[in-house]
Amino acid sequence: AAGADTTATTLVNTLVFLSAYGLIDAVRADHELVNTAIEEAMRWYPAFPATLTTAKDDVALDGQSIAAGQSVTAWISAANRDPERFPDPNSFNIRRRPNTHLSFGHGPYHCLGAPLARLELRTALPAVLKRLPGLRWESDRPFSRTPGIVHRVNEARFTFDR
Repeated sequence: AAGADTTATTLVNTLVFLSAYGLIDAVRADHELVNTAIEEAMRWYPAFPATLTTAKDDVALDGQSIAAGQSVTAWISAANRDPERFPDPNSFNIRRRPNTHLSFGHGPYHCLGAPLARLELRTALPAVLKRLPGLRWESDRPFSRTPGIVHRVNEARFTFDR
């Protein structure tokens, strides 16, 4: 279920952000932007914004002491806006390269489903844009998320042309 939630949430987030920033037509016109738009949407608002872990050893991190056994929340959403890794981190840039966000984790904690999620998103986004001309997010209509392990989109209203 987490995989399906991640993919669905990321697809809706991508459509919301592309619409909000007036970029849907650019992605529709240039298929090369599909991948970078999806990656930027994942960086901008990861479906899993944080992860909880337990310190194995006593450690000091940026002057803060963390005891072995202590729970620590690692904020992926904050790491994805690190100005040392991302130039102009608070701008939504669908041409950002490289885009080494941590939305699927890293190293031994990398999501095993990441390749499938990316494949689904790279298939679904162009299909939605092709089949729904004039697609736009109705920003003045209800929009809600359920915060949790996955920040699931509950409601987002879109319109499109016939």
